Amino acid sequence: MYNDILNFCFDEVGSEKFFEKDIAFDQLLIERYSDILEQAAAVEFYTWRSSIKGRLAENYIGSIFTQYLP
Repeated sequence: MYNDILNFCFDEVGSEKFFEKDIAFDQLLIERYSDILEQAAAVEFYTWRSSIKGRLAENYIGSIFTQYLP
């Protein structure tokens, strides 16, 4: 699952998109990732920490996605 998050961040939208004001992008994040954020807050993805990519995805969820999700 963390590969899906990294693909979204770096391939699908590009990381620069996270630094632009775009209401449609904000809505896309809410629709696609609000459940993921809840799972991350419940520490359900702790096993991701065993890989570099997993840690990066968890970091994106915790530090960047939280700025866009309610």
